[in-house]
Amino acid sequence: MRRLAVALLTAVVIASACGGDTTNADPGSTTSTTSEPPTTTSTTTAAPMTVAEPSTTTTTTTTSVPATTGEWVVHDADGCFCADGSDYQYLTWAGDPEKVVIFLQGGGACFTAETCEIGGPAQSFSHDIVADLEAARSGGFRRGLFDFDNPENPVGDWSVIYLPYCTGDVFLGTRAHTYSDEVVISHTGNLNARKGVEHLLANHPGATHVFVTGSSAGAVPAPLVAGLVAEQYPDADVAALGDGAGGYGANPVVMGFLNAQWGIADGIPDWPVAEGVDVTTLGAPDNYILAVNQFDNLRVARFDDAYDSVQAGFASLFSLSGGGTVLDVVLESEAYIEQAGIDLPVFIAAGNDHTTMLAEDFYELEEGGVRWVDWLTDFINGKPLDDVKCTDCGSPSS
Repeated sequence: MRRLAVALLTAVVIASACGGDTTNADPGSTTSTTSEPPTTTSTTTAAPMTVAEPSTTTTTTTTSVPATTGEWVVHDADGCFCADGSDYQYLTWAGDPEKVVIFLQGGGACFTAETCEIGGPAQSFSHDIVADLEAARSGGFRRGLFDFDNPENPVGDWSVIYLPYCTGDVFLGTRAHTYSDEVVISHTGNLNARKGVEHLLANHPGATHVFVTGSSAGAVPAPLVAGLVAEQYPDADVAALGDGAGGYGANPVVMGFLNAQWGIADGIPDWPVAEGVDVTTLGAPDNYILAVNQFDNLRVARFDDAYDSVQAGFASLFSLSGGGTVLDVVLESEAYIEQAGIDLPVFIAAGNDHTTMLAEDFYELEEGGVRWVDWLTDFINGKPLDDVKCTDCGSPSS
């Protein structure tokens, strides 16, 4: 089963990166020292910024440590935090310095005191980053896109920036929010995602190919994070693929509510195409439209399971499906994106699994005689693609 962490729709937006100096943890270390978490009030916001040019960066960006190809390296991200205010860390894998993957991890989301209670029964978003780091070092990530020993892996020799997810805001939040006296959450995933772009700028200034992807919650921001990359690397080939988030529409009431909790509007990219955008009108498909219409060196694609049960659950909870199935919304949003003049190749697999990038069947999955890994390889390499859509897609209850 390709079932990973829970996802939630929202229009993700990228704002200023976390403050403070950024240092590197020893690969064997699981502790870090950073500045204090952001002020824990519902009105504290991060000032919107675009990523600075490499030559004019005013904050101290992530610096590299000597890395040996074939091991994950842990990095502190000073000034960046998880939901509970603990220090944020991320991982890198050393490969070809000119070809880089940015991966945004999946996870759930929270928006009330009950859903945001750390360790509570409804809480599913705050990954144990220390456990993630240990799993990576012990080989626990060696599957799917991170099976670097598989000769069919299209990014097997690339460098990787792996961004864990732990803020309950689908990588879009820019501030902390007080839900109750006992529940104060740092919804600063937007800033954590920006740290990955800062690391790219500092450590891969000559990158020629960048592939931005994410699963579940990480799929929603992927095109906008790729847009930030395309902005800084106008001569590079930049590609983004959302894995398991195509089944969400937009609901202005929901988006207004989430904006109040997470500070979505404060992170809208400072791009001409986004000028005057009302965040409550945005849905996940608009992330593709904003980014691709702004940057002509950005290519996009999507993967979805036709009746993804995780997406179905969240779409129903937030009235984001319009009463249709996941497949209905996936097809509707594809048409919506392409009506905006954007080429969006899609791979739609049969069944109700959730996400593919770290799936056990990553190299076996196929539809209509087309292997997923071959289709993805062609996308990454910039080859023309036909859509792959299941004909016998199963059923919503399968």
